[in-house]
Parts: sequence; structure tokens; C-alpha cells
Amino acid sequence: MTAPWTEFFIALVATVVFLASVVWTGKTHRRKAHYWSVGFAVVGLGFAIFYAERIGRLWSFPAVPLRIHLSLAYTATVMTVVATVSGLLHVFHKLTRRAHARMAWLALVCIVLATCTGVWIFLVGAPKA
Repeated sequence: MTAPWTEFFIALVATVVFLASVVWTGKTHRRKAHYWSVGFAVVGLGFAIFYAERIGRLWSFPAVPLRIHLSLAYTATVMTVVATVSGLLHVFHKLTRRAHARMAWLALVCIVLATCTGVWIFLVGAPKA
């Protein structure tokens, strides 16, 4: 059995690679690859969150940094759904590409902020005894 840190870092690196692919395929109008990249990025993000939760049970975090992180993490989750829905609306010509791109960039910013604050809470936290 591997350590939860190993699983988490694999999922996190995979998510970053797929998010980079999402941005690149979206900017270069490679629709089919973009759809696959989005799917894999969402799955990777789900695994990263799952493993982060497992690791988080082994640590004690200060209340305020944890609250900030969780607020951004929940916002990132909602914005991921919003960006995905806006992409589907764009596919069916109900939303412009520009509007979808804005929603996608907002989701990406939220994901990056949630990731940064996730690192932060581990830096200010301590392993449980």
C-alpha cells in the first residue's frame, strides 16, 4: 500500500497536466481533445481532493486558515461545475465562446487559489499526535 502523500502528489500532478491541456486545447480550438482534457482534469481533481482529505485527517489545522482554504475549495468546486455547464451551453450555441472562456478562467483561478491555500494550511498545521 502506498502512502497517502504519494497518491495525493500523483493525483495533483495529473490534475495540473490535464488543466494545462485544457487551457492549451481550448485556446487552440481542439474541441475533441478539449472535452477529454476537461473530463480527465475533473477526475484528477476529484482524486486529488479525496487524497487531500485522507491526509488532512492526519493533521491539525488552525481554524482561520482552514476556513479560508475550505471557502476557496468549495468556490473552486462550484466554479468547475459552472465552467463545465458553460462549455456545454457553448457547444449547443446557447453561450458565446468568450463567455465560456471567462467562466473557465475564473474556475482556473479558483482552483489555483484553493491549491495555494491547501499548501498553506499544511505549512501552518502540524501532524496529529
